[in-house]
Amino acid sequence: MKKKPDFKTWAAKILRPLLLTLLCIPAFSSTASAQSERKVFSVSVENKSMSETLDEISRISGYSFFYYDGLFSSARKVPLKTTNLTIRQTLDKLFEGSENTYAIDGQQVFIRRAPAKKQQAPKSETITGWVLDKNNAPVSGATVIVAGTNKGVTSGIQGGFQLSDITLPATLNISFLGYEPRTVVVTPQNKDQLTVVLNEESKLVDDIVVVGYGTQRRGMVSSAISKMVVDENNQRQVASPGQLLQGRVAGVISTTGSGNLGSGERMSIRGISSISAGNEPLYVIDGIPITNEDANIFNFGETMSSMATIAVNDIESIEVLKDAASAAIYGSRASNGVVLITTKSGREGKATLRLNFQAGISQFPNLRRVKMANSKQYIEAYNEGVDNYNRQYGYQVGDADYQVHIQNPFGTMPDTDWMKIGTQLGRSYNVDVSVSGGNAKTTYYVGGSYNDQTGVIRTNAMRKANLKAKVTQKFAKWLEVGANVSGNYMKNDQIPGSNIGSSILERLIHQRPIDHVYTPGGGDITPAALPNSRSTTPCRSSTSRSPISRITASWAISSPSSTFSTTNCKFRPTTTPT
Repeated sequence: MKKKPDFKTWAAKILRPLLLTLLCIPAFSSTASAQSERKVFSVSVENKSMSETLDEISRISGYSFFYYDGLFSSARKVPLKTTNLTIRQTLDKLFEGSENTYAIDGQQVFIRRAPAKKQQAPKSETITGWVLDKNNAPVSGATVIVAGTNKGVTSGIQGGFQLSDITLPATLNISFLGYEPRTVVVTPQNKDQLTVVLNEESKLVDDIVVVGYGTQRRGMVSSAISKMVVDENNQRQVASPGQLLQGRVAGVISTTGSGNLGSGERMSIRGISSISAGNEPLYVIDGIPITNEDANIFNFGETMSSMATIAVNDIESIEVLKDAASAAIYGSRASNGVVLITTKSGREGKATLRLNFQAGISQFPNLRRVKMANSKQYIEAYNEGVDNYNRQYGYQVGDADYQVHIQNPFGTMPDTDWMKIGTQLGRSYNVDVSVSGGNAKTTYYVGGSYNDQTGVIRTNAMRKANLKAKVTQKFAKWLEVGANVSGNYMKNDQIPGSNIGSSILERLIHQRPIDHVYTPGGGDITPAALPNSRSTTPCRSSTSRSPISRITASWAISSPSSTFSTTNCKFRPTTTPT
């Protein structure tokens, strides 16, 4: 009798080979994938896009690439040339320096954008230190500034300082008057015990400065004499030398009367010294004293600076003498201080040709900030005031003082924007050329410039031409002769100032929107040009004129011109002749 096979034995015989097969498939797949990744091949691609390069690699290696459209730029061309590299080595070289990454799964390669790396926020530190001199004495009041930032402190009485919330490493700039500035790099190692030693700046402290009839060390008069060297860093488009000092010299306040081109300057040194007398300093140009008086030919309610005739490009330096000792040589005229202007001179060496051109624009600020009423609003408000006036005083029609309503004499014609008509975009052009040089015996400087400016008010313009020649000849060791000749011409088309009782801006703001600039025939708007009716008279009085006609009339007569020329011959024996 046959024995029936056991079910467990039968299942084990059937399932054991199947299970072994399933267990071997991943191992075989992993082995095949590893063998495939170790396979080497060569690729040579030139001037092809990234997609075309991947297609070429897929054709050679047998790998399939997956990525979304737009990952690669079609305009970017990829040069790739490899020899006997694996798939990973080839892709690493292909994506080197890019923002893409990849993952390999069998014969498939998935390409995506690499995730952005999280940057760790820099840690803020506190810097503590002391500022000392070479004798280890504390320096109080020294300025300590973190380079590249606006963080800074001053050292205390004991020379100590502390800076908080500083990212290290940091660079500190330490400076103090009379000492050489220092630059120190702060690291986490020295942030708690930083000692900065400043050395005296003997070059400036021991300079000899001529003051009146004697000399003094600059260290003794550092606050009494200020010097500004004019160069490309601080030179700007200004009308006169005094405007260059605005905000650049301690104790000196320089302002102008208005925005009128060439407007008179008001300069005070160390405050106002007199209420009734003048406070203007004495100007000395290359040793010649000059008083900055009104250069206007006619009085139009505003002064014009006589210093505006000088070419700013010819100035080499400006010194301000603030105390009595420095200004002693000039007597009582220098009671308000002295402004020494030194023009450029030639220097020994090769000839130097300089050509400079500047252009700029200016605009009336906040022109639309004041909202003006239109014709309808103006007439309604005016007539309402007329009714209130008549009602208040009980005037009736036919009374002598009875006021009538006004109407727009121009009907539906557009309103007049007086501010837009009376202002313009200001422009300025400046060109200057100079030649300088010399040798051991002769030095020379020859320059010329032309400046053309238009203001923000119509017809306000200023044109200026300057010529200058400066020659120095050394005839002997003890004799040197120099000549300095300058010629200046300026034409300034001014507009009336406020000192004559009315200004252009005031008239532009107060003029009614129903008034027009000209009559249909092109004439000036006056009451005589309109019907003789009190209800239609557009002007305030029988002698009123529009602001535009006032500007035009002022241009016709406010055209002052001036010429300024100085010559000097200087003998300077350097040694006693034998």
